[in-house]
This record gives sequence, structure tokens and C-alpha cells, in this order.
Amino acid sequence: MRLEARFRRSVADHISLSGISASEFGLHAVGSSGLLSRLNAGQSVTLDTADRVLDFMGETQIGPAFRREIEAFIEVTGIAETTFGIEAAGNSAFVRRLRDGASPRLATVDRVQTWMRTVATRVERIAIARILEDAEKARPIGARGRAARSKRRTVARPWDPDKEAARRDDPAAYNRQVFLSTREAAAFLNTSPRMLNRYRSNGEGPAYCKSGKRVLYARADLLAWAWTRRRSTTESD
Repeated sequence: MRLEARFRRSVADHISLSGISASEFGLHAVGSSGLLSRLNAGQSVTLDTADRVLDFMGETQIGPAFRREIEAFIEVTGIAETTFGIEAAGNSAFVRRLRDGASPRLATVDRVQTWMRTVATRVERIAIARILEDAEKARPIGARGRAARSKRRTVARPWDPDKEAARRDDPAAYNRQVFLSTREAAAFLNTSPRMLNRYRSNGEGPAYCKSGKRVLYARADLLAWAWTRRRSTTESD
């Protein structure tokens, strides 16, 4: 069932079980008595409106998880934000506008989620899912403009490729790379090239590829490997 259909069913079930009238529901949820009429007419609501309704009903909002999924997808795949916008939503400014507080319609949210889950490889989906398991380590795209973006910059990230990108002539090109050299992969994991060489020798490190004599690491493989090394105690160290 598509996102909009699930949302409409949730609203209908709530009204049926609570006994509230359609007009009262709309007034209390979003300040509009005609909300249900618009839904029944097939009008697609915005993400912010849907989240206000879901919050009123006591259900989980869609927006926060949607924004975290986009950020995780971009981080794992290394896709440029403009390319993501064009391919997922037909708008090169989609991510920037979302960060600035834009509220896409649920039909667009559904289309973007479907695209992400279709084009991601199995390894990338695993890495994305692991990032989403820990919301505090994922950087949500701000829902309320500058304040949210400022908060996002203060969230600590365990493996920040921006540090390495800042040392390069073209940081944007670096962020679009899918495969990294040993030196770049070491910077990505906050370790040393010598340690990665040791891991390759004993078979304990992340998966890698060979292109002639060159050793290359996929970003998704680095993230997937790093997540397997998470610890909640020092007892096994």
C-alpha cells in the first residue's frame, strides 16, 4: 500500500474509532474543517500537514525518518545532492529546499523513498539500515531551516569524510567518489593506511577490490564493516 493510502486509512480508522466528526478532526488536527474532504477528493497533503495529523492522532511522524533516510542514502552512496534531487524527485534543488524547510507532498515522499530503495545495492541497504538504527548518529536534514541546519552541524559523526575532503582541491568531486584509495579509506575510518594494510593481510578488515595493482574500497563496504565493530562495553576489548 502506498504512503498516501496508508495515511488516509489511518485518518479514517481514527475518526471511526474515536467517534469525532470529520470537521472536528480537521479543526483539531490542522485548523481546517475541510481536511477530510480534500483527502477524500484525492488531494495529496504536504509532509508537514501529514505529520501534524499523525502527531494529533498519537502516531509516528513521517518527516523525521524520511529526512534521516535521505541523509543516510547520500552518505552511503556518495551521490551528489543535485544528482539525487534530479533522479529521485526531478528537481536538482530538492535536498537544498528540504533543508531550508520545504514540505513536499506525500506523493513526492513516496516516489523518493521508492527510488532510494530500488537503486540501492544490497550492501548499501544494509549500511543505510544500520545508520538509521541509531538516529543520533544520523544527520537529519533540517525540517525548520537554519536552526535545524545549525543543530545538524553540531552532531558528532564517527567517520567524517569531510575532514579528508577539505584537504583536496575539489571536495565535491571527492564526495561523489564511490571507491576510495587505501589512504582515503583510512581517513574515512579515522585510522591509518598501515592498519588497513594489516587488516588485508589477516582478513579482518573491510571488503576491498583490486584494479590492477590498485586496492580500492567502496564507501558502502567501509560503513558496513565499521558498523559490525560497534561496542557497548569495553569487556571484550
